[in-house]
Amino acid sequence: MIKVISYFKNNFINILLILPFFILCLMFLLLPAINLIKGSFTDMNGNFVGLSNYYAVVTRRYYQISIINSLNISIISSIAGLIVGLLTSYVLLRITERSKNLLLIFTNVTSNFAGIPLAFGYIILLGTNGIITMFLLKKLGIDLYQNFSLYSVTGIAIAYLYFQIPLATLLIFPSFFAIKKEWQEASLSLGASEFYFWRKVGIPILTPGIIATFVILFANALGAYVTPQALTNGTFNIITLRLAHFLTSEVNPDYNKADALAVILGVLLVFSLVINLKMNKRSQLWQK
Repeated sequence: MIKVISYFKNNFINILLILPFFILCLMFLLLPAINLIKGSFTDMNGNFVGLSNYYAVVTRRYYQISIINSLNISIISSIAGLIVGLLTSYVLLRITERSKNLLLIFTNVTSNFAGIPLAFGYIILLGTNGIITMFLLKKLGIDLYQNFSLYSVTGIAIAYLYFQIPLATLLIFPSFFAIKKEWQEASLSLGASEFYFWRKVGIPILTPGIIATFVILFANALGAYVTPQALTNGTFNIITLRLAHFLTSEVNPDYNKADALAVILGVLLVFSLVINLKMNKRSQLWQK
């Protein structure tokens, strides 16, 4: 107890300065989270109902499909974004400093470009009457919408790639600095091919960073709301849109099921962040 009091006395100014941050965290993160969890165990009248809200969300086919669709979109866009991000990061190591800075600035901008403008851009290009769609149909005789739709799992995943690829590049690029140039030179001087070096040394070193980047991309796609809402007008069945429907429906709003669905989504996101932290710690060991 004496040590605690002594600590507060010695760090009083620092604690006072950081207090507004903790108050904001309490008001906008902790209290809403507590209220969310509490609401997921009650009904509209505030009566305790146990796990019935979770049971309804998990067992009903309509909500199961929303979870499956969200997972599919997140996995597809994360894997594709990670692959392109890895290739882009590899290229960044081999180009001039000026070109690298320009490309990094571009990836910073595009990684934050989402929502309504992004959805509008995709509709103009790949919508039913989009520029690319009509060009393929009129000039090449290819009906894109025979096997594709922008408003499907694949279409939404492609839309997500616009911000997933730049984000993957920004996250994975620092991991390449853990690979020392001397190691590659030593490997080549001993007769190993570049492919062998990357298979035995490069990829194992990058693996923690790759996994950490993947889970962040997964969480980023799983929590996306504005882009699919604007792209499909809220008609597509994914977790975030179903959650919004529970809250905004004029016919049958159900705030408690929305709370349960939000808790499930939150658990998935927290689980992704925990994996990310563990992988980042492993990746940092190589950089020391």
